Amino acid sequence: MYPMFHEAVSQPMIRQWLQWDESSSEFKDETNLRHFYELIASIQNDEGLETKAKITTANEVRELKTIIGSPEARMVLSDPNRSFAEALAVAKTEELQHAWTTQVAEANKALAGIPALELRRLEPEHLAVLETLSQTLQDVLDTYRRLARS
Repeated sequence: MYPMFHEAVSQPMIRQWLQWDESSSEFKDETNLRHFYELIASIQNDEGLETKAKITTANEVRELKTIIGSPEARMVLSDPNRSFAEALAVAKTEELQHAWTTQVAEANKALAGIPALELRRLEPEHLAVLETLSQTLQDVLDTYRRLARS
């Protein structure tokens, strides 16, 4: 299990979640630490039935940081009937839902960086791309305004 603990200590978000204390080289959040142990080790319940570990590799520990950042994904991970993969899928879906803002910012930056000389020599297909972008933006803003009034 050394690789898993090494990975936990190397990930800032996991260190924070487990409250890693550099001076004592130990995790201070006992509740989250117990939860982490339950994720990486098979547990035997009161009836003697074994629950398999949800996290079995250092790579999964690395992915844990994505789950920790999502309250919904953490709930899925805490559910004994749901898998690590399900929790990770929930977290990744949330990330993708917000990815558009980064993409729009990048598009805005690209548009702002078009040199004036190039604008003077736009080909019809390039102008069509810009007009399509403009129309799409207008449609999004119109939809937002309609929804905001509702």
